Amino acid sequence: MVSKISTRERFSSTASSKRAAAVAVACLVAFAFGPGEASSAMAQEEDAAVAVAQEEESETAEPNTDTVFPLPRPITSFGATKIGEVIYAYGGNIDSPHEYYKGCQSGQLLKLDLSVDEPKWEVISEDEEVQGTALVAHGKSLYRVGGFTALNPQGEEQDLHSLDSVKRFDTATGKWEALPSLPMGRSSHDAYVIGDQLYVVGGWDMNGDDKTIWHDTALVCDLSEDELKWEELPAPGFERRAIALSQEGECLVVAGGMTSDEETTTAVSFYDPQAKAWKDGPKVPGKPLDGFGAAAGTLDGKTYVSMMNGKTYCLADDKESWELVDETTAGRFFHRILPVGERLISIGGTSMQTGKYEACDWIEIKE
Repeated sequence: MVSKISTRERFSSTASSKRAAAVAVACLVAFAFGPGEASSAMAQEEDAAVAVAQEEESETAEPNTDTVFPLPRPITSFGATKIGEVIYAYGGNIDSPHEYYKGCQSGQLLKLDLSVDEPKWEVISEDEEVQGTALVAHGKSLYRVGGFTALNPQGEEQDLHSLDSVKRFDTATGKWEALPSLPMGRSSHDAYVIGDQLYVVGGWDMNGDDKTIWHDTALVCDLSEDELKWEELPAPGFERRAIALSQEGECLVVAGGMTSDEETTTAVSFYDPQAKAWKDGPKVPGKPLDGFGAAAGTLDGKTYVSMMNGKTYCLADDKESWELVDETTAGRFFHRILPVGERLISIGGTSMQTGKYEACDWIEIKE
């Protein structure tokens, strides 16, 4: 692998640094302290910071010609997966980052069929309005795991609840089916399927006014069984949310996130299903904040992580280091990446520079 800098236009260093500093504060207000814990004064500071960023952006940004397949509306903190040449996305926040109320979260299941001449997102189903959820595929079915929902009307005190629900969507019949629930509500986690095993790691359990519980457990469900059930894995040894899961060989990879000490991180952990053991991996290069809300994906058996700073890294063959494979001027976080042919597609999310993304973006991988 060699480093590759894309041809996207660069922002001016002065505007970029001001914008990054302003929006970094805004994003930490909105996400780091958890939904509902930022005061209205903090929210106003966020609005002011975003306004400054957007004003500078209008003066410095150039159109990004690499964007494709615009979403029906921008979303962050959602689930996405792929079956064959069809991409699916579910849920997500459709309002400002610090806004949580009934109606600000999506309950739409979106489909993008890349096999047709002119691929376009379409809504194929609607169900619970959630964000902070995970969506995975097994066979011809989709599995939606957890997430959180806002029960309060707009303008009223936030009443946020993590969900323990797990549902399966049959892509042939277009029907949802309820499956055995998680042991506890779980949101801001991630899920991944290796073989027949569905893994769930990280996140927290929000229960309105009650104390939020950070998860120190990881779960697995064997999807080949007639009667599905959740089992605990050996303790991961960490409490993190806003993480990203991927696969390297037969091992599960957990990248980035925020710890229960409210510290962002680029830490990486491996879980070996054969040895039934966890171990630390090499941190993804970058500042701790760059790993918050990162996205991960697997292409040709290799793990890729897309960071908030616009850099995408590939885990080296020795599993002891990372190699830079792509870099953009405006990174995404709380997005998703999926493999398409010999490259990755970046979907949704938001940026320190431009705010929420509507269009998708290609991540080119050069050998």
